[in-house]
Amino acid sequence: MSASYTEIAESRHPLHEKVGHLIRRLNQRMLATFSEQLADFEISNVQFAALEAINALGTATQKDIASYIAMEPSNTHTMLKRLRDRKLITIGVDRTDPRRNLVQLSAAGRDLLMSIRPFEDRVEPSLLQRLTETEKKQFVKLVKKLIDA
Repeated sequence: MSASYTEIAESRHPLHEKVGHLIRRLNQRMLATFSEQLADFEISNVQFAALEAINALGTATQKDIASYIAMEPSNTHTMLKRLRDRKLITIGVDRTDPRRNLVQLSAAGRDLLMSIRPFEDRVEPSLLQRLTETEKKQFVKLVKKLIDA
């Protein structure tokens, strides 16, 4: 039988006090919770973020979407192709600048997004359930402060 993370962490190994390691562990927990809540939709958290971005931006370029979800544009391209292949978005050439592609949600993408939201809305509460309301607000404020640094 293997030891749990908590049992291992209690050994006070220096790694278990490193912020980067703790953030990675929290990210793993968030991804697992997201996957559990949205398993039936066959969509990743980044694909969901892209659909939300496109919905918020309306017609958008790959660069706009990448910026909105804080992702490298080259990685965004591959992900958008997957969404297009699932017919969740459309990608067309910008008439004013043929070097740019314009992305829009398809009707199927809009429908999927609406279906996913109630399940995605469960991820954050599940992840932060051990925190008080005050701690949740502080946590979000501190994370934003670190990201914007």
